[in-house]
Amino acid sequence: MVGRHLVRLLTTAFPTQRILILGRDPVRAEAVTALHPLARFVRFDLTEDQDLSLTASALVTLLNDPDDRLLIAAVDGGVPFVDVARWTSRITTAMTRLASRQARAPVVLSSAWMGGLAPRVAVALARSLPEPLERVEIDVRYALADAGGEDSIAYMDRMALPFEVTESGRRRAVFPLTDGKTVRIAGSATRVYRLDTPEQLTLPAITGAHTVTTRLGFDSATMTRSLAALQRSGVLCALAGERWTPLRRSLLRPRGSGATASFRVMVHGATGSLAICVADDQGQAHLTALGTLLSLRYALHPQTPAGLRFPEQDPVNETLLETIDRSSHGVALRWEPDRRAA
Repeated sequence: MVGRHLVRLLTTAFPTQRILILGRDPVRAEAVTALHPLARFVRFDLTEDQDLSLTASALVTLLNDPDDRLLIAAVDGGVPFVDVARWTSRITTAMTRLASRQARAPVVLSSAWMGGLAPRVAVALARSLPEPLERVEIDVRYALADAGGEDSIAYMDRMALPFEVTESGRRRAVFPLTDGKTVRIAGSATRVYRLDTPEQLTLPAITGAHTVTTRLGFDSATMTRSLAALQRSGVLCALAGERWTPLRRSLLRPRGSGATASFRVMVHGATGSLAICVADDQGQAHLTALGTLLSLRYALHPQTPAGLRFPEQDPVNETLLETIDRSSHGVALRWEPDRRAA
């Protein structure tokens, strides 16, 4: 899903670069490799004992790698690495693994919302506000008719687990699908609830924001209310076991071939705030691929330091909104009517 969009983007960004598509299914990969003149498929399965020695300009992973085999192989091989498939706790695991290894190339963990695009937008907005940055709010409208792969709905497995957020400079634990509010995203009133996403860990650490919250709601109010009710009643907790995985994931299994993906970012400073909505008619997979491409460029840039990095640290963020606005990627930016700044 994301890989197909990413390879399309790479045909423009790196038209003369050879690309290896790693995966288990050559039939599905054939349609992806056909998108780039210098792409070819190599069968690879993380669950098998395959050689992971790497000789490459960069490695990008778009799937869950629970044992960190790709991360370790990239670090040991001195290969720039981009990962967009880690939930928050696995980012902390990666940080622990990296502490015992000397990375000779950038390791960009870009698993925040939409391949790290949402926190990039937050940083871009924050540069127009006077310091300090007090609060960042990211609100997502999830289209049930959008297309997505298995990893895009795997976070259903974590809906019964508490996670930490930063509020007023302090860490506290909250549960997914709690603390709801109604916001307008892409012109539509959307009920949104808390969701465990990595930018709630990384944005406060990198920007100094006192409070960071990410919430998600569906374009179906019925679905949103139903999941919130299941959380309140304890049903989601009861379905947390492995035997219930197919049932949990079926609740969010993609129902269509594509729909508009949108999210809203609002930043608050001491004397003002700014808000912008990002929308993409090509769906969440394309937005994630765009975030991945930005992080790949960051990993390959000669001035990017070796070691652990996050999308929020990319200097490109300073001009990101202007770049997106004039690009041909098909992403629309809309400033909120309540835009105000000191």
